[in-house]
Amino acid sequence: MTNVSASFQLGDLKISQLSDGATFRDPKILFDEVEENEWVEALGLSDSSESIPFNFSTFLVESQKNKWLIDTAYGFREPEENTESCAELLIRLSEKGVQPQDIDFVVHSHLHFDHVGWNLDENDQITFPNAMHIVAEQEFDWWINYEENDHPLKEKVQAKFKPLIANDQIKTFVGDYKVNEFLTMIYAPGHTPGHTVQLIESAGESLILVGDGAHHPQHLVHQDWHPIFDWDRPQARAARKKIANIAIERDSIVSGVHWPILTLGKLSEKNGSYDIQFIDK
Repeated sequence: MTNVSASFQLGDLKISQLSDGATFRDPKILFDEVEENEWVEALGLSDSSESIPFNFSTFLVESQKNKWLIDTAYGFREPEENTESCAELLIRLSEKGVQPQDIDFVVHSHLHFDHVGWNLDENDQITFPNAMHIVAEQEFDWWINYEENDHPLKEKVQAKFKPLIANDQIKTFVGDYKVNEFLTMIYAPGHTPGHTVQLIESAGESLILVGDGAHHPQHLVHQDWHPIFDWDRPQARAARKKIANIAIERDSIVSGVHWPILTLGKLSEKNGSYDIQFIDK
């Protein structure tokens, strides 16, 4: 059975990864234009027809002062075949003793639909009524204001923000942004125009949540391997290198919302080649 939630301690913070849909994906989607034998070997697969675990999830962070979410996952939808915890994010939160009104703020790595889904509930009401939603200004403008954005899900994304905008629950920022004593949003565009990753630090420990900068851990090792979803591939490649180098410099743990629960890694680099080792916490 697939894990649909897990928690660990980072310094003084309790961090939980909560699934809103644990499923499988064709790796060809995640490693576009990469020779099949290369990613088959890197992923330890038997052959290129094998599917790999894939998650739609959220990270809940709890300090002594407040609670916040990294992204709001896919959102309410009908049950999907071969998917555990489908649209069950609020159930997973409740299992951790947290109700929607307990969330003080939400930060969005970017605004692809599977990262903003629970901004509204199944009745199109604001899910987290007390939470400011924090997102990079360039990302917000691209989805909400720029007519040049022709993404097929743009209108659905906009619908997830209209009630929040009307209720003054949106805060934007430019560049890197320190949200509080523990959390810094690091600007890492490429997957989308205003994509960010989240650096979380407490009591000498640190964690980088990579958003869609790395749909799979191997994206941080092979930074020129791209999913089909990357908006600007040269920028996305530079962002992955930036993420990896910050993680190595700070000896940070890395993890991601699309990684199986719970996947935690430490990166290293030698002579320009990167590697990842998985750890328990």
